[in-house]
Amino acid sequence: MQAVEAGAYFLRSLSDDAIRVWVNGVLQIDNWRAHNATYNYSRAIYLAAGEKANIQVDYFENTNRSVMQLYWLRPSQTIYVAIPTSQLSSGAGVLTESTASGPQAMSMSVKAGGFIASPPVSET
Repeated sequence: MQAVEAGAYFLRSLSDDAIRVWVNGVLQIDNWRAHNATYNYSRAIYLAAGEKANIQVDYFENTNRSVMQLYWLRPSQTIYVAIPTSQLSSGAGVLTESTASGPQAMSMSVKAGGFIASPPVSET
């Protein structure tokens, strides 16, 4: 993802089941267990205007419903929104799927911020 402005950015994920999110190699979201749809939040990620951050997302689905969404909160915003495609690099993601038995596991390694976001859902 590429920063629009300088300051503290925060990420929020919505996942069912497990998720881990790294930004520039630092684990920011870590909820690696089976659970119902749950919001998870990162610590502050400080970026300069125009700076690109590498993102890696690991996710697995255990049973039934599958959800994985990622949002950001910019320094000048008051609500989380899907990261605009203008702030993402195209063709940078690498999606892999686990060949082991058990839960369906996927990992998306992203160079220079490319990430494909799911449509947002309302928070209740």
